[in-house]
This record gives sequence, C-alpha cells and structure tokens, in this order.
Amino acid sequence: MILHKIIILTLFFIASISNVHADHPCSTFFIKITYYTNSGKQDSGYILYDNFHDGSMFFNPITEYDTIFHRVLPNQINYKKLNGIDSNQYNKILAVNKSILLDTIITAEYGNGYNEQKIIPVANKIYQFHYSDTIHYTLYTIHSDYENESSLSLDSSINKYIDYLDTIQYAKAKYINFDTINLIVLDSILWCNDFEQIQWLNKNQIAQVRSKKIISYFRVYGINEGYWIDFFSYDPNWTKFRIQSLFNLEKINKSIDNGGKDIFNSFSLALQKAIQSNKILYFVRWNP
Repeated sequence: MILHKIIILTLFFIASISNVHADHPCSTFFIKITYYTNSGKQDSGYILYDNFHDGSMFFNPITEYDTIFHRVLPNQINYKKLNGIDSNQYNKILAVNKSILLDTIITAEYGNGYNEQKIIPVANKIYQFHYSDTIHYTLYTIHSDYENESSLSLDSSINKYIDYLDTIQYAKAKYINFDTINLIVLDSILWCNDFEQIQWLNKNQIAQVRSKKIISYFRVYGINEGYWIDFFSYDPNWTKFRIQSLFNLEKINKSIDNGGKDIFNSFSLALQKAIQSNKILYFVRWNP
C-alpha cells in the first residue's frame, strides 16, 4: 500500500512539474505569505521565493498562476500543532516543517535545490524608489582588450537627450529561520522577480533613499552585460570618477558575472567604508 502511494505521488508530481517548467519564464517570485511559528505565533509578510532546497522544511513548487503542486499533501500534516489555520488554506500550503508531519512519504525534490539558505528576509511593506537623471544618463561597460584579455577598462556612453527614469523596488527586512517555522501558506504571488527585482535595505539605507539628495548616479555593466550595478552617491566628495578610480575591475566583473554574489568584498576598503557610512548606495540588478 505504501509503495503504491509513493508511485502515485511521484507520477503526479513529475507530470505536474513538467507542465510548470514548460511555459513559465520565472526562476524566482516575490510573494506574500502567512507563516506559523513553532512557538504558536502567526505572522505575514513578503518574501523572495528562490528555489528553496529541502532542509528542515519541505517545499511545494509554484507557478506564476498561483498554482501549487503538492509534494506534501494536506492530509499528511498534524494541524493540532498549529494555531488559527483555516481549512480553506490547506490547498495553499507552500512549505511544511518536517516536525509536524504525520506521514513523511514525500515525493523527491525537482531540480538541484539551488538555494540552501535557512534564514531568509521578510518584509512588512514594499516601497518604490523612483529616480531620474535630468542631466544625462551615463552607463559604463567593463571592456576587455582583445589583444590583452587581462587588461580591463570602462567604456562609457552618454545620452544627453533622454531624461533617464527608473524604479527600484525595495523593502526593509527582518529575518526568519526556517527551523522556527512550522508552516508557510501562499497568500498571493506579487510578481516575477526576474522582471521587478527586490532590493533589501536596512533602516539607514532607506533613510538615504528617501532623502532624495542624490549627488551623482551611474551604472556599470559587466563584460557579458547580463548583470549590472547602479551606484548612487549622496556625498559631493564621492563623485562618480572618484568611485570608479577605486574599482578593481577584474574582481568586480568576476562578481557581477556570478550574479553579484560577494560584490561588496570586491570593492576597495575606502569604497566599502563609504558604503557602510551610507555616503554611497549600490544595487545589483540583472536582465531577465
């Protein structure tokens, strides 16, 4: 009987997930959730759903159509360990802690489980940072010399005829540990994060964004132009040329090509201190 159940669940999951990945373009989603802690509390917020890997919790895959494919079935959960959950929410369960399962026969994960982090940021509110360059829009691309590939430089282009306007989604984050969460319920998918990326800021950075005292702004693309960094200076002593003079282009390009991971450590010590003191803000962004 148990083997029969495993086969049915596996076939259902494989058939479902093949349809999910046949037509949707998103690799990550920004979503609103309700979560129940193992201390009996209930809370809600916004998170980036980022291909989480099974650890203390089992995760159900989702699509941009708010469809959930249940690796964990609703009848496998011990609801006596949860406070306040309504049965109408059972079909929207996104993740379940292993500690509250009645039945641990779960279909295998799909894919490699790209994100194995246990602590994730959660936001109570989302904000928009609108900015424009009313003088000129300057972007720089890290350029490699074909004759000497180790020699990198910045190429710039300026458009004096377009008032550049853009919007960055940002939020102040608190952090939750998956080990402290019994259940996560999907309220709604807000957007595909490939297209409207969220930036996590602390309270001091948010204060800088809201001050609207930008001294200079510029953008730096990596050689492959899939990712870029937006720099905003809030200090007249930190001109874009001073910032660029402290670049280690090889380190920055390597980090950008790796999705901007560990980008802060690729900056010089002086630039790091300026960022830490909120004289400079930067955002790593990418093309979908």
